[in-house]
Amino acid sequence: MSPAELERRYRDGPLVAYHEAAHAIVAHRLGRRVERVQVGMVRDSGETRIQPTYLPRTQALIALAGERGERRCFSWLDSFADLHRGSPDRRLADEALASLGGVTVAELVAEVDARLRDDRQPLNVLARMLDRSQRVLDGAAVAELLG
Repeated sequence: MSPAELERRYRDGPLVAYHEAAHAIVAHRLGRRVERVQVGMVRDSGETRIQPTYLPRTQALIALAGERGERRCFSWLDSFADLHRGSPDRRLADEALASLGGVTVAELVAEVDARLRDDRQPLNVLARMLDRSQRVLDGAAVAELLG
């Protein structure tokens, strides 16, 4: 797939919605309050505001969740191993990982994948809501959806 095709799929598809929904789900399941989840009007940007955490493992898991949420739903992304290299999420995960000593990215990715596997249906529902209708969800709506 060419870089132009990849950019088109990001722009025209629900990838950003899955990315932000995964951040919100993992944060919520780790006990962090989600304040707001948003997908930009042109579907090429998003933001998940979460109650701050100073626990490095929690920071790393939440940061990696966006990328893993995309990959859980779109297998064609697997051919892009370093798609998020240098992204703010990846930098945050790397910084948190550096302070954990002895924990690998692979271990954290496996934990995030397990959490998202358990929440496959809520991930799909939340991403569809963000992509198709609401674009912005407050934390109360996210908490109600996730129970």
